[in-house]
Amino acid sequence: MKILIVNDDGIEAKGLHSLAKQLCQQHEVCVVAPMHQRSGFSHAVTLHAPLHYEEVPAEGYRAYRLEGTPCDCVKFAYLQWMHDADLVISGINDTVNVGDDILYSGTINAAIEGGLCGVPSMAVSVDVVDDDYELVSAFVANNLSVLLSMCKGDQILSVNFPSSKAEDIKGLCVAPAGIKRFDDYYVLVDGLYYLKGEPIPADNAPNCDVNQLKLGNIVLTPIRYQYTDEARLAALEGQAGKLCW
Repeated sequence: MKILIVNDDGIEAKGLHSLAKQLCQQHEVCVVAPMHQRSGFSHAVTLHAPLHYEEVPAEGYRAYRLEGTPCDCVKFAYLQWMHDADLVISGINDTVNVGDDILYSGTINAAIEGGLCGVPSMAVSVDVVDDDYELVSAFVANNLSVLLSMCKGDQILSVNFPSSKAEDIKGLCVAPAGIKRFDDYYVLVDGLYYLKGEPIPADNAPNCDVNQLKLGNIVLTPIRYQYTDEARLAALEGQAGKLCW
């Protein structure tokens, strides 16, 4: 299987290479990651500047760093080297991506870009402990065919681990995305503003990804990148007749 691995934490991220080392034992792996930290870049792509890449040393797989966003990494790799890729994996991210994280996460949106390229894609994230990604890497490698089967059409699969320690894992479930909000604020340091925030309570369904992670479960969430709210189409059609144009 030909697998493209990307991330938003940058080419030096341990989770990225832990996963690549695990998968390259049985698959052809190509890593393309941003040169620098690019968390929170959502689905940004570079339109008005050139892209520069460099190959970096790696044992058992090809690896490149790209001066761009996580979605740039997917698009560039797919068009230049991996147009016949069987799977795109984004991660392993060093924090979970649940609830509203989906909108901002470079990890999630890099996987979405893989889906837009027509390649089955998934995102993998973990609240990592002691920089140890072996448990998550082994899970992906050992369950790869089943995980691949869960990436269908306009859906990507988001996999979130509550911890990277086996003793912290209580089970596994499929769950919808919940709500995860922060009391955002900016702090001024040496004339520069930095965004900060702490989680605030949200009215979540018990079975959502946010709550299932708190219970210690590995959470699988299917995410669509087709945004139409089909349930509201008929209602809006009735209201649209009242508009003047």
